[in-house]
Amino acid sequence: MDSLALQQVPEFIGQLLAQSEWTAHSTADERSSLHKSFHSALVKASENTARLLDELRRLAEVSGELADDMDFGALLNERRNLVSVGMDVETDHLHAACYDLLGPSLARLCL
Repeated sequence: MDSLALQQVPEFIGQLLAQSEWTAHSTADERSSLHKSFHSALVKASENTARLLDELRRLAEVSGELADDMDFGALLNERRNLVSVGMDVETDHLHAACYDLLGPSLARLCL
């Protein structure tokens, strides 16, 4: 397996656990403690991954809400109809550099 998305980790761990159970019955007694440790670590990894996914989903939701609630009007360069990268609060002027959010997308279409 070359790459594994975070969402796929719990399922992958479940598959490892299933394979681990099968091999546990076919191993020697001296390996059983190693198997139990491995099995316990996999269960913990699965639980931790599930918690991490829940937390990432929650953070994504909060981040989206914060972005939706922000007013970026103060950063709008009306002459260029682009959003400035920032504002110099000492001089109360927009930074000359702007984000061109369509530029990269249009460039990919032209390739």
